[in-house]
Amino acid sequence: QMERALRLLQERALKFKNMKPTFNHGDFAPKHIMYEGNEVTGIIDFGDIESNAPIFDFVRWEYWYGNNELLKWLKEGYPDKSVFDESYEEQSNLIQLNMALGSMWHYHSRQKYEKGVKDGIDKFNEVINLFNKNQRFFVVCDELNDLKKLHCDRIIYYDCPAKAESVVNGDHY
Repeated sequence: QMERALRLLQERALKFKNMKPTFNHGDFAPKHIMYEGNEVTGIIDFGDIESNAPIFDFVRWEYWYGNNELLKWLKEGYPDKSVFDESYEEQSNLIQLNMALGSMWHYHSRQKYEKGVKDGIDKFNEVINLFNKNQRFFVVCDELNDLKKLHCDRIIYYDCPAKAESVVNGDHY
């Protein structure tokens, strides 16, 4: 799965190379939103501000807190709806995949925190599976017996991710 993740990041990130970065909070979370009653009165803790994809704060929120009603509310209130275009889901998946890799690295190399590593692996598996949903697979090979190497000569197209994965794993031809 790790090789696949790195390949996805390398190949698909190129699609967004012309994306204009914007300033992001970097640690946008419920704990940093101040409110009184039903009114937001402030956002605090700008210690992790960074230049990144315009959707970064939304994606980070989704990664750590889920795609819930509060996230939908935040998106509804965001003035520039163009960031939620047809590329949003793919960009979100790529950013979350990168976050999952970073999380595993952080908990393993910096903190030696086993539960954090395990949770990171679980989140990594969840995120990498986002790339399987409703996507078409192109399997490129020299011979059917050589599917795992993915060298090109002939293209076999599968509309069903499970079938493509099964073929790549050598289960059937």
